[in-house]
Amino acid sequence: MNKVSVQKNQKVKSFLFFLGLALGIWFLTKFSKDLSTELTLNVVYKNLPEETLLGKSAVEQFRVGVKANGFKLLGHSLGRKQIVIDASAGNRIDQETLRFNQDQLLAFCYRQLPDVGVLSLEIKELLIPLDQMSSRLIPIVFRGEIDFKQGFRQVSELLMTPDKVKIFGPQNSIALIDSINTEELVINALDRDLDHDLALQLPENSEIVLSDQAVHLEMTVEEFAQKKLVLPVTLINVPRNTELKIFPESMSVQFEVSVAQFNQVVPSSFKLVCDFSEKITEDSFMVPKLVISPKGIIKTELSHKKVDYVVFKD
Repeated sequence: MNKVSVQKNQKVKSFLFFLGLALGIWFLTKFSKDLSTELTLNVVYKNLPEETLLGKSAVEQFRVGVKANGFKLLGHSLGRKQIVIDASAGNRIDQETLRFNQDQLLAFCYRQLPDVGVLSLEIKELLIPLDQMSSRLIPIVFRGEIDFKQGFRQVSELLMTPDKVKIFGPQNSIALIDSINTEELVINALDRDLDHDLALQLPENSEIVLSDQAVHLEMTVEEFAQKKLVLPVTLINVPRNTELKIFPESMSVQFEVSVAQFNQVVPSSFKLVCDFSEKITEDSFMVPKLVISPKGIIKTELSHKKVDYVVFKD
């Protein structure tokens, strides 16, 4: 039984060997001769006129009849097949169209397919549609969330440079865009000045071009501390020959101030007044107001909401 199996295996191997040899000879014989076929070429455009874009209806590919050695044709069939059209050599029919005649197209093919003979072209002429490029200045919208470390706060507005971007593209496309977003930025526990470059979110429409690809973000951040001071109450608009007694005569003001400014804020930095002309006669009190306070302090709160008074008559 084993001898029979071995003999069968040897016959199969011999058959496969001669079959492969025959196929190899046929392949060499077939592809060593000149053959004719059609290639489909993808069209790539370059050097479009300034301030124009390629129209959506532009031809993307066409077929060309060629003749060459079979191995060369096989290489073209397996490789990347494209034809580059230099738009600067075209004839401008009008503002929206460039034209290439068949002779110009054949010249491109001869130069870019030098190892094959070009026999024919599928198209008689190539018309390239052009869209006029328009521009528009639109605002940039910051997308993000910034949280601060406990005790830290921003002391300046978020400055974004630039805050507007110019977009270029077909008029009907850019008319639909009102703003451009930044990429999303999330920062947690920020405890220092912000100094960051952030990319812009490109429009889904690939025809749109932006004048800037990123913005620069700046923001001043400082540490804050709580402080309390005692301020005297100053009376204003009290009639002549009117003597008042007020309660309280002073009160505390509590606020938050940056650590850098902490020691610079003193009682003389404030002015706390009660305006007698705005008194509440029925209950004999006035409302205290801070008419002067330092820049940069936040969460200001007085210890009293009202100041009672008594009028002493002559």
